Amino acid sequence: MTLKAAGALLLLFLAAEFARLFLLFYRLNHLAGYAFLAVLAGLFAALLLAGLFSSRAPEPMTRPDFATASHHELVNYCRYLSRRLVYLGNNPLFDREGRHAVAEVVSYIRDMLRAHPLRDDLQRTIVTMEHERFPELLASLKEKADWEIQSAVLQAMKDSSCVHTEDNSPWNLNTRQLSLIIRLTDQLAGVSRLRERLGFAIDAFRLAWTTHRSDWRQRLQNHLILSRALPRRCALDLADMLWSGWRIMFTGRIAVDRCLHIGLWTPEEALTRLNAQIEEMEVQIRTLFLTHVFNETKPLLRPDPLPESFDEGVYWNAASHAIKTALGAAVAANRKEPTSSSTEKTTIQPEPERDLADSNGRLMKHRHRRRSHKPAILRIAETFGQRIKYGLLSRRLYK
Repeated sequence: MTLKAAGALLLLFLAAEFARLFLLFYRLNHLAGYAFLAVLAGLFAALLLAGLFSSRAPEPMTRPDFATASHHELVNYCRYLSRRLVYLGNNPLFDREGRHAVAEVVSYIRDMLRAHPLRDDLQRTIVTMEHERFPELLASLKEKADWEIQSAVLQAMKDSSCVHTEDNSPWNLNTRQLSLIIRLTDQLAGVSRLRERLGFAIDAFRLAWTTHRSDWRQRLQNHLILSRALPRRCALDLADMLWSGWRIMFTGRIAVDRCLHIGLWTPEEALTRLNAQIEEMEVQIRTLFLTHVFNETKPLLRPDPLPESFDEGVYWNAASHAIKTALGAAVAANRKEPTSSSTEKTTIQPEPERDLADSNGRLMKHRHRRRSHKPAILRIAETFGQRIKYGLLSRRLYK
């Protein structure tokens, strides 16, 4: 009731201010007053159209237990899956083939529900959708999000190195985390309502803030120092770079999980899913660092003064081995013990090295730079146009 009263007071205040501005323009010139009213009417119509054609996320549901759930509960969950697919299919990142694939799956679920299915049919459909169809349909979105995360990780590790002027303060890391969450939410949430997008971003940032695991930096520092492959100063700088990349990687995975999760999202279950991806994240961070960052920092990681029997090849091989060992030891020390089922299912293979910095990283930077140079009024008009366009397309595609 308090929020409603505050909203009513805010609307009353805005109406009074707009009326005062209209009288001001009207006294100056009658045409100016009428033009001000026309601008207000256009803005109100644009906001109304954006709200009407924005997708509203269905109320999240947890999958019912097959042993105790009734037939009606299984039917309702299948309907929820179809609505969730329609909501995710409105994402502008889907191409025409992706939208048609989503539409085919939605029509399959609805045709199955019209045929009065049995319990076995409903259970088989739910398992197939959650474990096969949903991952296939969302693979393209996750791939684009993974490129965005790796670009942010690479940039964070480079900016926190000694080569650049930015420090590795908590404020800079928190700013990078929030910026990455907003970018991923903007990509993955599609044309959802502003309130839902803010809810996704707040949930992801809250979980990233509460699970940053500050002892990881200390563990990385200890392992690098005890390895004696690098001087103490260089070991501390390397630990800071790896720590900043790890925080950005973990934050990006949280945002992806929040935006693309099927059922009811809870922080506890999200952490369980993320703990199963820790080894994969460690492989990606290690590959990015050794491929794109390590060579740039070599001039500053040389021992000063150089010892008489200094072998450059042996020194850099020992430093690379120390980095791999420190990352693996820190991950193993902080990772929760997985269950036997998760151990059998997750067999992570290192991904082939891709020229991320030269191809996708530069494309991401140029894309955001072009966006930032656009005037605000053009960005707002482009947003409204996209919402109306994909709203009409989704209604025509899923009706």
